Amino acid sequence: MGPLTVVKGWAAMLASGRLAPAQQTQAPLIIQNAAQQMERTGRDILDSATVALGRLRLTLEEIDLGALVEEVRQSLADDRIGVQAVTQGRIRVVADRGRMVQVVYNLLANALRHGGPGDVDVALAQAGTEMSLEVTSAAARK
Repeated sequence: MGPLTVVKGWAAMLASGRLAPAQQTQAPLIIQNAAQQMERTGRDILDSATVALGRLRLTLEEIDLGALVEEVRQSLADDRIGVQAVTQGRIRVVADRGRMVQVVYNLLANALRHGGPGDVDVALAQAGTEMSLEVTSAAARK
């Protein structure tokens, strides 16, 4: 189900007045998350055109990867995502923050959407100057 369908469906249910109180509280967050996903998709399409034209600009900065993953996890508002750092201390990378958010969001959203029922785990590790970010779903671990 696409994000536009989610927005339309929950908005219609809210307008009908037939939602239980718990669902009424949950609906705005669900609509907001779907709207953010549509916004990201629009930006992805524009970015693709920018890349094709050779005009993509990157703003490189030092990023705490663990904090970024946690930020994206919270934006997805899904308790099925577990984050585990396999290294001591913070994992810092030099990258374009917006692009890193986009990559991590897409990895987590795809694992939730296509991974079947169960949890999604994110493992962060660093060895010297190399780091890894691994996303696995319960379905992939079977």
